[in-house]
Amino acid sequence: MIQQHSIHGETTNLLHLGEENNDRYMNSVVPPIFQTSLFTSSTYEEFAETINHGGDSYCYTRYGNPNFDILCRKMADLEQGDEALLTSSGVSAISIAIMAQIQIGDHIIAISNLYGPTRSLLDYLEDKMNVQVTYVTGEHLYEFEEAMQPNTRLVVLESPASVTFCVQDLRGISNLCRSRGVVTVIDNSYSSPIFQKPLKLGIDVVVHSATKYLSGHSDTIGGVIVANKPHMPKIRKQHKIAGSSPAPFEAWLILRGMRTLPIRMKEHSKCALAVASFLEAHPKVRSVNYPGLPSFRQHALAKSQMSGFSSLFSFEIDAPKERMAPFFNSLRLIKIGLSWGGYESICVPSLVSFGKGIDEEQFAKIGITHQLVRLHVGLENADDLMEDLSQALQQV
Repeated sequence: MIQQHSIHGETTNLLHLGEENNDRYMNSVVPPIFQTSLFTSSTYEEFAETINHGGDSYCYTRYGNPNFDILCRKMADLEQGDEALLTSSGVSAISIAIMAQIQIGDHIIAISNLYGPTRSLLDYLEDKMNVQVTYVTGEHLYEFEEAMQPNTRLVVLESPASVTFCVQDLRGISNLCRSRGVVTVIDNSYSSPIFQKPLKLGIDVVVHSATKYLSGHSDTIGGVIVANKPHMPKIRKQHKIAGSSPAPFEAWLILRGMRTLPIRMKEHSKCALAVASFLEAHPKVRSVNYPGLPSFRQHALAKSQMSGFSSLFSFEIDAPKERMAPFFNSLRLIKIGLSWGGYESICVPSLVSFGKGIDEEQFAKIGITHQLVRLHVGLENADDLMEDLSQALQQV
C-alpha cells in the first residue's frame, strides 16, 4: 500500500494513522481482529477487479488483510518510506528482502557480525546459488569500497551490529552504493524507527523483527519490510511467493504494542544508560559495548545518525570462563533467554548462544568470548536491575 505521510507528529500518527475511517468498524476505538482467511466478492466484476488489479478489496488474507494494512501504514510513516509489508517473522523479513535483490552468481557484501540466522541465510546462498559473499567489519567505509566487485548487487547491514554493537556509517555506505547501483538492506530492529530512520540516510530497504521493540510484550512473532517505490515490486513478488504473512491476530498484537513504542523506547533508553554506566564503573567488568556511552569508540558516529539509543548492549566480565556459570545462576530478576525487546530484562552468554561446533578463536577476533554477556534492559526499576547484577557479579 503506497502511503502519503500525515502532517501530524510522529506519536500522533502512530496512534491514529490508518484508523481514520473507524466508522467502518462501528466506531470502535480499537480496530477489530479480522480473523478470516477468505473475503468474498459481491459480483463477478468486483472479483475480477480484485484478482487482476488489487484495489481496496480483499480476497485472501495471505495477500492482504485490514489488520495488516493499518499496521503497515503506521510503519511506512514511522520509517518515512512509501510502503511496508508485514511478514511472519523477522527472519522471513530479512530473507525476503535479500532474496528479492539477488540472482545466481551475484556478489554480496555483508558485515561480519550479523544476526545469526541472517549469516546462515548467506551461507546457504553461497552453497546453493553460487552467490559470493564478502564479509567486512563495517567499521570503516574503505572496507566496502575495497570489497566492491563488478557483480556486487547487495550490501547487508545491521547498525548497531549484533553482540558487539559496532556502528556503520550509513550515509557514507549509501552514497558509495548508490553511485554503483548496489542495493542496501539494513536490519533496524535494534533502534526501532523511533531512534533511527535509515531510509532518510539513503539506505534502500529496512527490515525489522516486530517480535522485538515493535511488539514489546514477548507474546508474538512477526517482521516488517519498509522501502520506497522503486524497490517494492521485487519485494512484493518475493513476499507473495514465500507466503510469509502472519495471522491477523499477530498483526493486531504488534499494533497494540506499537501504540506505546515511543514511550517504551524512551524508558528503555534511560534505564539502559544507567545500567551500562553502572557496569562500566564496576571493578569486575572489563568493558561495555553500548553506543549510548560517551566512552564507546563510535559514540560520535552513532549520535550523528541515531536520535537515541535502545536498551540492548553487551559487557565483558573480567573472569575465567569457568566462573561465568555462577554469575548467570545467581541472577534473580534478570532471566536467561535468547530474544529481547520486551518489557522484561533478559541476558544471554553470547558465545554459548551460537551453539555447538563454533570456532572460538574466530569469534574471539571480533570480540565475542565466553566472558561476553548480552543484556537487554527491560522496563523494571534500574536500581533493582543494578542490585541484581551487583550480587551476581560477587559470585564471579
